[in-house]
Amino acid sequence: MPHSYSACMHSATPPTVVSVGYESTNYRVISAGTSRVVLDMGWPGTMRIMRNSLDRMGIPLSAILLGIAAHFHCDHAGLAQDLMLAGVPLLVAEHAEAMARWTRLRQLCATQVSALSGAATE
Repeated sequence: MPHSYSACMHSATPPTVVSVGYESTNYRVISAGTSRVVLDMGWPGTMRIMRNSLDRMGIPLSAILLGIAAHFHCDHAGLAQDLMLAGVPLLVAEHAEAMARWTRLRQLCATQVSALSGAATE
């Protein structure tokens, strides 16, 4: 009997997603079998909080095979350096052009808001 894709899917362990966030920060550990990935990396300076959250969920930091930031805001990538120093490899996508466009857009918005504020007080 030929091997089918659906048979493989039924025998594989489905991935699980566990929220290990704290306060207003959400990050998740995605597990498939013994492989674990952390999606988003919390605020800078909160490594102890992250470790405590992982410990409470029974997930040792050493079990994390990869850290991924959904985007590079402080609450999503703040612990990247700490995780790297703890031996967790990071997946980093380079989006220099997109960041440059975002920065220009943000500067343009700030300039327009400033101009509108100035016009409103005149």
